[in-house]
Amino acid sequence: MRKKRKDPVKIVLGASVGMLFCVAAFFAVRYVDTNVQLENAPTEAELTDLSLSKAALEENLSAKEEELAGLEARIASLEEALLEAQTYRDAETADAVQQANQISSQTEQIADLKKQAQALEKEVSTYKSQLEKLQKTAAVDWEYRSDLLSDLYVMLAKDAPLLTPDEEETETQAETVEEEETTAKEAWTAAYPTLALYYEDLTTGYHVAYNENDIMYSASLIKAPYIYAVVREIEEFEETKRNYADDGSPLYDENGKPLFTGQHPNLDADGNIIYREGEEKYDLSRMWTYDPETMKEEGSGKIQYEAKGFELTWEELFEYTLLFSDNVAFKQIREAFGMTSFQELAKELSFKGTAYGFMQLSAADCASFLKELYTFFAAESEYALWMKDLMCRSAHTVMISAAVAPAKAAHKYGWDEDSYHDMAVVFDENPYILVIMTNLEEGGGEVDAYIRSLVQQCRKIHTDVQKERDELETTE
Repeated sequence: MRKKRKDPVKIVLGASVGMLFCVAAFFAVRYVDTNVQLENAPTEAELTDLSLSKAALEENLSAKEEELAGLEARIASLEEALLEAQTYRDAETADAVQQANQISSQTEQIADLKKQAQALEKEVSTYKSQLEKLQKTAAVDWEYRSDLLSDLYVMLAKDAPLLTPDEEETETQAETVEEEETTAKEAWTAAYPTLALYYEDLTTGYHVAYNENDIMYSASLIKAPYIYAVVREIEEFEETKRNYADDGSPLYDENGKPLFTGQHPNLDADGNIIYREGEEKYDLSRMWTYDPETMKEEGSGKIQYEAKGFELTWEELFEYTLLFSDNVAFKQIREAFGMTSFQELAKELSFKGTAYGFMQLSAADCASFLKELYTFFAAESEYALWMKDLMCRSAHTVMISAAVAPAKAAHKYGWDEDSYHDMAVVFDENPYILVIMTNLEEGGGEVDAYIRSLVQQCRKIHTDVQKERDELETTE
């Protein structure tokens, strides 16, 4: 056992006290002696000795006090050092605890990561099993699907109704037959129509394309992406009005609490948007009046047959455009909203056709738009549901809509010179998109039947894709 170390301060203090006691005792003795021996008073030599002794004691006491002050300073320094040592020790302890906690946390993380790794290994194993089954399934089913694809390409390349030439074309072909002594069949080869097709399963991404990058005159197909672009602009305007002040500052905090006092700055007492000067075009409830002298547009639609003074709301102009492909309504909307929103959409979706003109599209352009439209529909906003309903009820249902029934198809057709098209989002059990573009401008029963046969062939391919998907899901 270690011996307890004596405190140096106590030693010094004890010595000093002892010395003072001795001095006091000395003077006390001397005092007693003096009183006892009054008649024997101290001599001058004795007084001198006493004075010297007192001076020596005072000098010694001063030295001890100085030494004591030094010791006290040292003690204070040691106590400060000790406090620092204790603090450091505590810090070391805290670090040790923190390190222990960190080690524990890391251990838990490692354990969790191992569990994740095990789950991933299991998932990888499942995927490998699915891939193996897919390879086996593909080996069995590919011949069937290849037959379906082969039949579709034959239908596209050889089975389309031939174009009916006008009188000038007939005369030119007759002269060609006589001059070059070709057969009538060879003369008709030049009259085979231009066709483009794009099909895609929106769940699996499987697609089939034919001449999908050929740019064609879109006719009224263009109305759907244009209206969609404007509808997005209107949605954005309304959202801004409801949530932001004119200076761009938010009207609600992150919890939805109003940052304004009193009435909403952009809404009336009934919650309707207050349209200011220059914003009137966004008010779809305002009335529009038909003036045939300045507004009449021939071609598709119903408004052209109405009398002067016929009235619709601007909302109904949008509906006429999508329901009846109305040219009068479409022109009015274009004059009101311009081309900015549509150009932004065309850039966003990388349309190739519109670089050659507003009415130019390819089947691939249409497919990009339909996939965007499907995402818009899936959001189920007020405008999305409105537009979806209109396109599902759109007129001229003799092509895609007739072939996919009873499944609903949100479609838009186009019919004009050198164009007879249809495109749709088909809401089958497994949704898909389909675009068919042709220059079979005569339309009619034979053309419609041919286009429906293409749609039905794509449905067979789609069903086969769905079958493959279902088989894969059973392995999970």
